[in-house]
Amino acid sequence: MRSLVVLLFVLFAFLLSLKSSVVGMLVYWWFAIFRPQDWIYLDVSSFKLPLIAIALFIPPALIRGYRPKINDLIAILMLFWVLSSLVSSLAVGCSEQFWLLNPYTQLPILILAVLLSADIVKTKMHLIYWIGTVGLSLGFYAGKSGLLALSRGGSSSYGAANLSGLFSGSNAYASGSAILVFFIILILQITKNKEIMSQLPGAFKIIPVKVYKAILLLVIIGTIFNVISLESRASAIAMILAFLLWYGFSNNKAFLKMFLWAPVFVVALSVVPLPDGYEERIQSAFANDVDRDTSAASRPYFWNIAADMVADNPFGVGVNCYKVYYSLYDSKKIYGQYRDVHSSHFQVLSETGYLGLVFWIWLHTLCFLRNNKIRKLTLKHSGDLPSAIFYRQISIMLMCSQFAFVISGTFYSLAYSDLIWIVFGLTIAQTKLFNQELEKIKSKVD
Repeated sequence: MRSLVVLLFVLFAFLLSLKSSVVGMLVYWWFAIFRPQDWIYLDVSSFKLPLIAIALFIPPALIRGYRPKINDLIAILMLFWVLSSLVSSLAVGCSEQFWLLNPYTQLPILILAVLLSADIVKTKMHLIYWIGTVGLSLGFYAGKSGLLALSRGGSSSYGAANLSGLFSGSNAYASGSAILVFFIILILQITKNKEIMSQLPGAFKIIPVKVYKAILLLVIIGTIFNVISLESRASAIAMILAFLLWYGFSNNKAFLKMFLWAPVFVVALSVVPLPDGYEERIQSAFANDVDRDTSAASRPYFWNIAADMVADNPFGVGVNCYKVYYSLYDSKKIYGQYRDVHSSHFQVLSETGYLGLVFWIWLHTLCFLRNNKIRKLTLKHSGDLPSAIFYRQISIMLMCSQFAFVISGTFYSLAYSDLIWIVFGLTIAQTKLFNQELEKIKSKVD
């Protein structure tokens, strides 16, 4: 029965995609994050549903006149980074055909989809739909998993069978949850925006707003605890630091309030059930070299190998080729073969070279500064810009999500996952809409 319901919904979504590029965009990202094909008990792999989602999104959008605009420095840097990754794969690359073809299929399509989505977004509602689709697609899983672990008295989900695709493995699942929890927080904030809520389709107005708020709050609590139950140290630390950043940007007297709320946080931590051994696992992340566990101790070793690789291959060894070349640079032979670099930043360094790393750092710096600039401008124009709070909330959300990625991504290889590129694309889309509204205000003043 479940397979039939999911298949009918997928078919309905595909039919709507033929009529609207906005729907096609949302269905594409729904497939990328939620992966509805995994919900079907039947073997539908022969139907290539994700490829159909791509085919119903990108070609029709191009036919309708949408284009991946290259009029934003963020978009330019994204393209240059992709070119540097292709150069690295051509200059060195891997011997296996699969690894050689991988960057030519995944990365260009991902960047094209992100830039095309940024062009399709023409209104604030389009932007919210994109954010909501991505955030709630993972929030459904993460919120449910976290609440289930919480109901079991703080049970551990570490090593359990989790999601497939982007979030296969406990660390990737936890990192995705830490990044996208701020998407869900934004959706909760939007439920208080009467202007936005009035523009939602009629189907969404059947349920009272209070019910939406209650559901979203549960999803947020579940997503937060999902990171804890997965026992991912870097993701937990990244989420905590990102929450401090979010709190600091959201409140003018943040640090004073932080001290006032400190006793409440201490009590909450003592009451919330944690998985057995969780505190010791978190503390091990800050232990010295002697006391550090194998997982934490191995990472600097893998990073040093990445540095050795790029020293011999300045353009990098090619996308997804670190594992292939690992044995050639592994002199001590203490961690086995075909190992992962366990860092997005060292992943970029070793596989796309020094040039790729420059574009990577430039992208992150520019994106964060751009959103912070928008945040400051919304404060400056709070009196004459009706949507100032809306854009301020989005800019804070994007900065916190990016910050969570940068911290957790230091310890996990997620550079080629969709999440950070979605943050870049949303920044482009928000900048476009914000500048349009700002120009309207200036034209009225003139």
